[in-house]
Amino acid sequence: MFCSLSNLFNGLEDASPLRFTAYAALVKLAGRVELLHLVNPKLEDIKGWVSQWSLPTAKLQSLLRILHEAFLDCKQK
Repeated sequence: MFCSLSNLFNGLEDASPLRFTAYAALVKLAGRVELLHLVNPKLEDIKGWVSQWSLPTAKLQSLLRILHEAFLDCKQK
């Protein structure tokens, strides 16, 4: 499942808003299985993607919450 989501994310065009959905699902899964380091959770990259995807503030907040929860999941295991 992880590889499929990663391939989907990387296979979509850079500006596709569907990349947000794929990345969010990938982060959630990676947090649960302790593979978050493979998802590239760098804020500099995420800021660039947010601009490309033209995310509204609510979705950006949602993505940051998802990242936070994934980091917490990894720490708890």
